Amino acid sequence: LKYAETLMLLGDVSMESENFAQAVNDYTQALDVKLQFLQDDDRELAEIYYKVALAHEYNQDTQKALVLMSDVERILTNRLAKSEGEEKQSLEEVLDDVKGKIEEWKTPQKKVDLNEMTKEEMLLAEKAKEMLAKALEEGKINDITNLVRTKKSKRKAEENEADDSDSKKSRSEAKA
Repeated sequence: LKYAETLMLLGDVSMESENFAQAVNDYTQALDVKLQFLQDDDRELAEIYYKVALAHEYNQDTQKALVLMSDVERILTNRLAKSEGEEKQSLEEVLDDVKGKIEEWKTPQKKVDLNEMTKEEMLLAEKAKEMLAKALEEGKINDITNLVRTKKSKRKAEENEADDSDSKKSRSEAKA
């Protein structure tokens, strides 16, 4: 099971770095390991199924994600039938979230077709364009791109702050 935990952590790293295909691979390997050792209604299984489903969804494979989410729902429902008290309440909340996620994924994202917009939608879009143009003309929109720092520059700034505090400590120690 330690191997599975390691694979899950690798999957987490892949998700953070938006390498979703690798996350699917890592999580799937972790799932295969956990399936060999855990009971059918173990919450850890539900967790790994959820992570695999999420990775598939981010990797644009919604159908596979829905199949895996139904496994999460099945596991949690089985576990709920056996649980009591605080765990039961917690499982009910998680199960509601899972059902909500399934419904969300089943509903396809609506793409806006400008040719099929109603008159109200057209008027609203036109008004939004006018407001944006007016704000741009009046200078009410501030360009803050110069405030955005990349990870490298952020790390350098943190290192410089650390160096500054170290040098201040050294100076104050020398005075004492």
